[in-house]
Amino acid sequence: MPAFGWLHLTDLHRGMEEQKHLWSNFEEMFFKDLEQMHERSGPWHVLFFTGDLVQSGVEFTRFDEIVDRLYGRVRELGSNPVLLTVPGNHDLKRPDEKDPAAKLLTQWTKQSEVREEFWRDENSPYRKFVTESLQQYSDWSKKHTFN
Repeated sequence: MPAFGWLHLTDLHRGMEEQKHLWSNFEEMFFKDLEQMHERSGPWHVLFFTGDLVQSGVEFTRFDEIVDRLYGRVRELGSNPVLLTVPGNHDLKRPDEKDPAAKLLTQWTKQSEVREEFWRDENSPYRKFVTESLQQYSDWSKKHTFN
């Protein structure tokens, strides 16, 4: 039976101030661990990166720098996975807390009419608000070259 290999990474938080010093010390160990994992479970067909690729929704160019090095190493190991990402709460532009849509969306579980309008109406202010908050992630996702 054919195998399906995948690697799951999460919570890089690229752009976090403390990361400037940490990643340079950590990167070599990370790639050594990656090599050992690849020996055990590779090749990888998909690289899942779920949540908090960046720290504040604007550092996607900096995220690309790390992913570019990651893909270089993974390809050296013999894999060429497709990148599938899922945004996290840090991968968006932080909304204005006074925005009425933001206030109502925090009541998602209690306000059934908000949920219903969000899913039913493409032009809902709630859906527009979420779309705008994730716009930089969406733009990056459409043009990234890691696949």
